[in-house]
Parts: sequence; structure tokens; C-alpha cells
Amino acid sequence: MNSSHEKDFSKIGALCAIIGSSITLIANLFHPKDFIPYDSATHLKSIASDQSWGVDHFAFLVAGAIVFWGLLAISDALAKTSEGSLLTLATYSAIIGTVILACFFVIDGYGMKAASDLWLNAPATETTSALYAALLMSKLGLAFGSAYFFWYLGLMPLLYGILIIRGGTFPKWIGITAILGSLLGVLASGGFFLFPYNTASLLFFIGAQAMVSIWSICAGVVLYRHPSA
Repeated sequence: MNSSHEKDFSKIGALCAIIGSSITLIANLFHPKDFIPYDSATHLKSIASDQSWGVDHFAFLVAGAIVFWGLLAISDALAKTSEGSLLTLATYSAIIGTVILACFFVIDGYGMKAASDLWLNAPATETTSALYAALLMSKLGLAFGSAYFFWYLGLMPLLYGILIIRGGTFPKWIGITAILGSLLGVLASGGFFLFPYNTASLLFFIGAQAMVSIWSICAGVVLYRHPSA
């Protein structure tokens, strides 16, 4: 890749990091936060009545795809000053995390909505079985959510944060922000996977998603201003 193409790749990637993470922040603001247990009939009713549920989750899905290019551009910039093995782990964690992100938001955005609608519209003789099927879908959503929190909001920003602090490509405070977000992501993952649904884990998730978006936006801004950093 020559210098001109490298700058173009960096600038496009930087824009992707900024735009995709901004979409994530906005979608996070509009996402319902009723603090209702995820695996409950009450939560299923709230999903069925929410007309923006599918649109909101589709925005998360699209944003994840856009941010992925930004993460690759950030990895490319870090390659000039960072260790190869740790950088490889960070890049692979971005790939794996994006795949898990896609699975989670498809299940949560489409599967949960469909299961909730089917339960509420099921014939009286099939209501119980439809409810159990919907609750099973919610358990699957929680499992994928925990994996998403760990990989995408936990491990990935942790590795990038360490690389940023060690290198000189980006300001160190961006790396610190990424690491703080990763700690919240790991807490959210463990909370949802190991314990019953609780408000603390939900708040950890909201905070992690916001901080991970902020660090990638800031890294994108720096990369866009200095594409040959």
C-alpha cells in the first residue's frame, strides 16, 4: 500500500470509527431502559409494544459493521509503534467481537421481537408453549449478550487501550478511556452470565457501551486529523 492509498484508508477508517460509534451512542440513548428483567413475560410485552425495537437494533447492527473498518484503520496506525503479538490479539478480538455483536443484535432485535409477537398473538391453547419458547429465546439473547459484553466491550477495548498507552500514535487518555470502558464491559458480562438479571449489570453495560463508543470516536478524530501518524 503506497503512501497515498494508506492515507485514504486511514481517513475512511477514521470516518467509519466516528460515524459508526456516533450511531451507537444515539441508538443507546433511544434503546428502551425499563429495568425490567430480560427473561420475563413483562419484558416480552414491552418489546412487543415497542415500535422502534427493530429499528434501534438494526442501527446497532449497521454501526458495528461501520466501526469495524475504523478498528482496522486504528490497528493499522498502531502497527507503526506497537508490539506485533498484542496488536494481532487486538485485531482478532475486533473480528470475533464484531461477529458476536452481529449475532447478539440479530437475536435481540429480530428474534426477541418475533417471539414476543408470536406469544401475544398465539391461540389460547398455545399461549403457554409460546411463552416458554419466547423465554428460551430471551435466555439465548442473554447468553450472546454476555459474550458480546466480554469480547466487544471488554477484551477488545482493553487490548487497544494498552496498545494506545504503550505507543505514541494516540493520546494516552484515549487508551485510559478504552480500559475503563473494558472494565465495565467485563463486569456487565459476568453479572449477566453468572447472576440473575440485575440493574447493576445493566448500568455496567450502558456505561461500557458509551465509553467504548467515546474512545473509538476520539481515536477516529485523531486518526482523521493525522492519517499518517
